[in-house]
Amino acid sequence: RIVDCYCNPLGWKDKLKDVRDLEKLLSLILEVGIGLVAHGKSRFSIAIDSVTEMLRHTSLHSLASLISNLRSHGQVSSIFWLIHSDLHETRVTAALEYMSSIVASLEPENPFGLKQNHRKGKFYVRFKRRNGRVRVTCEEFNSEKAGIKFVNQNLVPKVQFNLQLSERERIDREKVVLPFEHQGNGKDVQIYDGRRSATESKGEIHYIRDSDDEQPDSDEDPDDDLDI
Repeated sequence: RIVDCYCNPLGWKDKLKDVRDLEKLLSLILEVGIGLVAHGKSRFSIAIDSVTEMLRHTSLHSLASLISNLRSHGQVSSIFWLIHSDLHETRVTAALEYMSSIVASLEPENPFGLKQNHRKGKFYVRFKRRNGRVRVTCEEFNSEKAGIKFVNQNLVPKVQFNLQLSERERIDREKVVLPFEHQGNGKDVQIYDGRRSATESKGEIHYIRDSDDEQPDSDEDPDDDLDI
């Protein structure tokens, strides 16, 4: 399903599709998406083509708020958007990249040349995981009449020992449980994914005294009685 705001960005023909009123646009996008999955437990993806056109009629703050609200919705699985970075300031692309878990970019083979810039180039993909790790891949592409061919580019230097993991080793590494990750203990693993919590809870700290003789505000070191 397509929500067409490109042909009528200012809402002259249809007030509901005015990109300047992002609250109505948010409601319309969610209405179309939820109608697509028939109000079930299924989730849907959203593709925006492109945010460059939207930034012509709205501010960066409003656009970021729209994307954040879409991302935090329970039935939205993922969001894709296209931006022409050469048409915007660095702060604009930096703000949108900060909100993204995956950033894919195309660069010409020779950015300063004028000949055959459209034929060859490099395709960069940056992955950001929830634990803070970042992985970057790079591939060269060559556009021909029959299509586009990708050439794998090995970024690992040539050494005598193996620096890459096999598919089996990669699967085993992903199964390793890190100490700072919540394991669930038989329940669903609760990891923050950008969505708002349905219920808010308050944290509490419970302190159990070693003995009834200890004062509530005692400065006594509880480990003084240890013979180390």
